[in-house]
Amino acid sequence: MIFVLVALISFAGSIQPGPLNLAVIHTALGTNSGKAVLVAFGGVIPEIIYSAIALWFSVNFLSSEWIGNLLQGTSIAFFLIAGLYLFFKTQKINTSNVTTHRGNFFLFGLMSGLFNPLLFAFWLMVLTVFQSMNYWDMSELLNRIAFITGPAIGAFGFQYLMIRIIALKRTAIFKLIPLHPSRLTGIVFISLALWEAVKLVS
Repeated sequence: MIFVLVALISFAGSIQPGPLNLAVIHTALGTNSGKAVLVAFGGVIPEIIYSAIALWFSVNFLSSEWIGNLLQGTSIAFFLIAGLYLFFKTQKINTSNVTTHRGNFFLFGLMSGLFNPLLFAFWLMVLTVFQSMNYWDMSELLNRIAFITGPAIGAFGFQYLMIRIIALKRTAIFKLIPLHPSRLTGIVFISLALWEAVKLVS
């Protein structure tokens, strides 16, 4: 029950725009579905990492302000560098399913998810709700495994569904996009960096 519940929560939580969503959309539009799946695989691994951190080190980790600032500062650097790279990267729009890009798509997805500090906060909040219910004993190993693996399955399910939709409506989506996908993704990444920087100094 824990596995199904956290998987559904992860699926629903993935609907909101985030770094991994943008990375998957960018790859699915710019290359093909196979490369986008690799990005999704890499991107859901941080779900396991952050849910595990929230489970075992929730109170102590959250109370350490310098670690939170470090994560936020690192995410700012990642979003800014990735955003600038994508914005100034020149390439032709490819409406076919032929790959014209080279790169480690798995790593691209991994980094997109890893430098999203909201994941830790999100699963910490979910864990707090679970503990307040006093319904499940989170000290049991199977319950812990379910809580850690469920988020990855739910997030990947949403990403895969999004990839399939893009594959079916690829041409129509391109007609709706005013900018090249790389520039559009770059602008959003740069905006995320600026937003995180404002939160950090405020």
